[in-house]
This record gives sequence, C-alpha cells and structure tokens, in this order.
Amino acid sequence: MITALLPPTARAAEVRTTTNPNPSPSPPGPTHAAHHHEDPNTTLHPEERAHLQHAVPKRRREFALTRSCARRALHALGAPPAPILPGPHGAPQWPAGIVGSMTHRQGYCAAALARSTDLLSLGIDAEPNAPLPRPS
Repeated sequence: MITALLPPTARAAEVRTTTNPNPSPSPPGPTHAAHHHEDPNTTLHPEERAHLQHAVPKRRREFALTRSCARRALHALGAPPAPILPGPHGAPQWPAGIVGSMTHRQGYCAAALARSTDLLSLGIDAEPNAPLPRPS
C-alpha cells in the first residue's frame, strides 16, 4: 500500500494482522516492497523485550510487528538487523545512516526506510480507508 507513495530509494515492509475484521489483500507493489500477512515468528532483540516488560499484550504485539517490518526494510537496504528502540519522544532510533518511519493501525503495520545519503527524512502514517467527516 505505502510503496506507491515512496521514492525509489526507499524500502518498505508491511504486514496485515488477523485483528482486522475486514482484511483486504495487499495490492501488487514495486519490487522494493515486502507484503506479508502476520508473522507468528516475530522476535524481538533483548533490548526491545526489556523495553516492553510492563506493556500490555496488544502493545507488545504492535511493537513486535512494526519492528519486524523495519528489520525486513533494513535487510532490503543491505543493513544488518539491529534493535529499534523508541527515543525520548517515542520516535524510533534508527541505526546510523538510516532514516525512516513506522506506523500501525488495527489490522496493519508498516515501516519505510532509506539511507540518509539518499533522503534527509521519511515519514509514513496509516489511516482507515473511509470517507472523511463532513465539515460542520
């Protein structure tokens, strides 16, 4: 879904989760995208697990799935896997030389990354595909 909006130097991965009551298939995308359904083997680095020690199950799952997407995007960039911890304001702390963003909504998680030599920054956000409310 997000890949059609990304510059060609960016890499992305996304996952549809089973919590979405009306899942729709991921559309075909450019070769720099990875579309997956929920990965039951999502694993966290020890530092990430420590960060989540007091989190509720829903938060742990979202955290793990978005980081799984980020690691797939890192791999697509040729970068090694690394822990991705939130910084002081909650933004992901990317490995040196990487810029990117992660997003999640009920039923969907994604990450988009690029090398900082190619882009200064990169941001994504997922919102429901629904009509906007009428202005009052």
